[in-house]
Amino acid sequence: MHIDAACPEYNDLYAHPFEWTWTNHKMRKWFTEHTVDADDENA
Repeated sequence: MHIDAACPEYNDLYAHPFEWTWTNHKMRKWFTEHTVDADDENA
């Protein structure tokens, strides 16, 4: 099947491994700083 044959090529070209360096706490802090609260939006 074409999809099965394409998997290795796709993995080589696009699915490179990455290292996740953000902790859960750091992500939540970033999200809080970069989103607008509904209360602030209506003020």
